[in-house]
Amino acid sequence: MAGIIGARNGIAKGIAPEATLLSLKVLGHSGMGSNDAVSEAIRYATEHKADIISMSLGGGRPDAQMHSAIQRATSAGIIVVCAAGNDGRGRVSYPAAYPYAIAVAATQFDETTTFYSNWGKEIDIAAISTVSPVRRPLVAQLVVGLGLVQVVGATRVGVPW
Repeated sequence: MAGIIGARNGIAKGIAPEATLLSLKVLGHSGMGSNDAVSEAIRYATEHKADIISMSLGGGRPDAQMHSAIQRATSAGIIVVCAAGNDGRGRVSYPAAYPYAIAVAATQFDETTTFYSNWGKEIDIAAISTVSPVRRPLVAQLVVGLGLVQVVGATRVGVPW
C-alpha cells in the first residue's frame, strides 16, 4: 500500500507522493499477526501524530485494546481507514467494523461488489479493485478526487483512496 500512496518514481506516482510514510509492520511473513501488535502500532502512530492510519488487515472478532486504540487515534484527529475484508460475506472484518474507522469495500470495474469483498452496514465507501474484462489494469478516477487507482484485486487496494 505504501507504493500506491507514496510512490515518487517510475511509471506512475502514488496518490500522495509528497507524503511522509510511517510504515509499521504488524503481520509476519505468513500474513498472520496479533491484535496486540496492531493495537501497539495504532498507539505508536497516534503518539507520532500521524494524519491517517491505513490498515489493510482484518479479523473476525472485536478486540477491546484495538477498539480503544482506534478511539484514541480518532479523538486525536487521525483518520483511520480499514479494509472491509476479503471473505466474500455479509460481515465486515475488524477493525473496519468499528464505528470510528472508515470501512472500505471492493467493487468491480462495473461498480458491482466483488465476489471476495465483505459487505455490511459498516461500509462507508467502496473502491474499484479488480481488473477490466480485457485483462488490462483498470485505472479509475475516484469521485472524491484523491487520484488514480491501479487495480490489483483485494479490498486493501481501495483503502488508500
